[in-house]
Formats: sequence, C-alpha cells, structure tokens
Amino acid sequence: MRTRFELVFIVVVLLGVHFSAQGHEGILEGQSPWVRSDGAILGGTSWGVILESEDAYQRVCDEALDAAIGVEQRPSVYALATDDMLWVGSERGLLRTETGCSYEPLHALGARRIVNVFGARDFEEPSQWLWVSSEEDQYFVSVVNAEAELIAEQPLSSTLGAGVVTGGFWSEQRNTFLLSVVKGNDESSLVEVDVTVNGENEGLDPLSSTEIQTSILFSSAKPLTLLGERQGRVLLFSYGVDTLGQADWSLLELDENFNLEEDVPINTLVTAYVERGAFEYWWLDANRVVQVGSGHSLSQSLVRIEDVELEPFSEQSWPARCLIDDEREDRVWTCGQLQDFNHFRWSTDGMNWVHEAGMLETVEYQCPQASDAFDACAYLFTDAVNAPANSRESSVEESVFEEQTLSGHASNERGANQSELNEDAQSDAPQEDEKTSCASSSYFSFHATFLLSLISLLRIRRYT
Repeated sequence: MRTRFELVFIVVVLLGVHFSAQGHEGILEGQSPWVRSDGAILGGTSWGVILESEDAYQRVCDEALDAAIGVEQRPSVYALATDDMLWVGSERGLLRTETGCSYEPLHALGARRIVNVFGARDFEEPSQWLWVSSEEDQYFVSVVNAEAELIAEQPLSSTLGAGVVTGGFWSEQRNTFLLSVVKGNDESSLVEVDVTVNGENEGLDPLSSTEIQTSILFSSAKPLTLLGERQGRVLLFSYGVDTLGQADWSLLELDENFNLEEDVPINTLVTAYVERGAFEYWWLDANRVVQVGSGHSLSQSLVRIEDVELEPFSEQSWPARCLIDDEREDRVWTCGQLQDFNHFRWSTDGMNWVHEAGMLETVEYQCPQASDAFDACAYLFTDAVNAPANSRESSVEESVFEEQTLSGHASNERGANQSELNEDAQSDAPQEDEKTSCASSSYFSFHATFLLSLISLLRIRRYT
C-alpha cells in the first residue's frame, strides 16, 4: 500500500509543478544554502537564487544566468564571497552577482568549467578560496582572494596526469586539502593539496608568494570519491563493477598514515558524509539523508543505516538534495525537496531541526529592465512580456531590492542614493502596481497548487 501511495503522490507533485511553474524547468528543490553574518538565510535552488527580504523570500529565475553567459545551463557551484556578493560557478567560468538579476564575469579562472570550491572557512586567512576547475581533460587547483584575483594556480596533471576530481574537503588535522582523482582507466588517487603563503604578501607579487604543492597519499585500482573524515580517519566511497557486471560498491577507511584499515561492502550509493556531535549523517543516492548515532565502527554504522525505516519525514531519514557541514555557523544543512515544502533545514544538535525558506513563502522577483534577468524571466510576468522593447529603461527596483536584502552593510553615501531612488519609485506607481500584481499571481498560483497537492495527499491516505 505504501508503494502505491508514494507513486501516486509523486505523480501529484509532478503535475503540480507542471501547472504552477509557468515555465520553470524541473522539480523545485533547494541546492545550496548559505548564511550572511547578520543571520539572513539565502540560497541557490533549482528555480533560481532566493534572497531574504523584510517580508518574504524572493526568487530570481535561474534563466538569468543563461542570459549572462550566452548558453543554457545551471550553476555548478554557489559560494557566498562576502555578505553582499555571491560567486556562481558555471560551464563558462566564474561570475559574481549581488541580487541574481545581473552577473559579472570574473576572469581569474578564464572560461574553464567550475567544478568545486572550498570556501573562506577552510583557510586561516578568510580572504582565500580554493577553486577546482577543468578544461577538456585538464584539472586545475587555484587560490583566489575575495577580490577575485588569482594568487596561485597549479594543474593537477603535474602530479597525476589527466584525471577527474570526484570529491574533496579541507582536513583540519593536516591543514591541507584532500581530493580524490579518477583517471580514465579507473585508477584513483587520494591527493593532498598544500597551500603555503610566504609572508604576509605585503609588497610581494601574489603569484610568486603563494605556493601549491600536491602529493599522492593513497592509490586504488577502482574509482573513489572522497567523503570526509570520520573519527579522525579518511572515509572514501569505492564504486565499480565486478567480473559479472554487478555493482561493486564499498566504503573504505584509512588510518592516519593512509593505510587501508576497513573495507565494508554497501549496496547504496553514498554521496556525502558529515560527522558532528552525537550523530553522523549519510547522504544516500543523492536523494535522502539518514541520521544515526556516532561513535561506532564503520560496519556497525552501516547496520544501523539498514535498520532505519526509510520513510519520508521520519526522525532518522528524510528526502534531501544536499548535505553540508557548515563549521562557520556550527550547523548541519540539508536541502529540501518539493514534498518537504521548504528549501532548506538545519540543526546544531541533530535533534532540533529548523526549516528555512518555505516554498509557500517564496515569491518571484521581477528584476529591473536593464538587467540580464528582465527578458530571461519575462515568462513569469505578463507586464514584462508585453513591455515595448524601446521603453525599457534602467529601473529603481533593483536598488530597492538590494536595500531590503543585501545592502545592510553599505555606506551612508549609498544609503542616501537609495533614498533618492525610492522617492522616484513612489512617483512611478503604475509600473510598481503591475509588478506587484504579476508577482502576486505567481505567488497565489503556487499556493493553489500546493493546496491541491495536499488535498490529493489526504484523499490518497484515506483510500489506501
């Protein structure tokens, strides 16, 4: 009966998304949460960037990025560079944005595909970031400062030859980065990346005063993905096929000398792992998080995972699209799916979870006419679709939106300019009314779809 219920519920959700999205592609879900220093919850979603304003969460459609880089694709990486600047990785390089309405290309990494980023919290010096990028078969590790200036870079091929970076993290015990790299013949290596800053860089050329050294710590004949550290040991997921063509998956633990200590078979894809406090969290099949008690051996933890009844919204297992250990905020994050009705959830103790950025609380934001997003997101607003092309002028809406969301730390001079712009906005009431009306239409359409889904869900429960 449960299988029938789950199948019908998924169909209901898919239909709801189809009729409410008005052009959005795919299922709505959270993808990458982050927190400003003032505590505001922001994040990337499958439908675009959401930003917290005074009275609601506001989303800018993800097609805005397509318009900025000239190709249809979705962001590969989100990172909060500063409180008022978001970095976005794409197939054609690194960009930055304040509101998600317009994107500025950054040239530090060229036009390479951005694969991953290890943020400011991973360095003693918070102005440094380690980016992983690729171009054809070549992978690079690059150190970039908060001003998006390249201060060090090295191709991984100098150590490994051609290979694909499948995972990585910052090791607090070693004060280095660890990456897993897989070559074309499935041979894998655990690689250490050591970033050394010589002096305080005062009066020195950054490229000559920062060094990147890479070395191989462990090798395997099967593909590996690096998951993190577990009880002081390195945890990896090994995947491949046996001689009969069946999946051959296992979890590996390496001791402090990177010798293989435990190799435990598993029949589930493990995408990410976090150990924090009294619990450990396993992101399985890139679709759900399972929470079990910490302090056990690897094989014992896997038995506990199998014992957890994999029911949606249970206390130990729930649908999720990400698992992130936010050491700066002392939180564990997961990304919500549509049936969770929230983009994100977080906890500091594993027992009390806070839901953030509710999907019913999020409304579409119409960007100013001069922005990348105005035409790209016009399908969400009938006034934007019908607006004459020769009448599009720079709008004050972006400034108003920035004042509500991202300019809490701006200067007094900028605040004075905002006041003048706000006075102009009040004199343009018809345009504002149209924008509000269209946003409200999208908002109530989304509400109606969720209500229909809930009604259908209750009827399904009644008859199963």
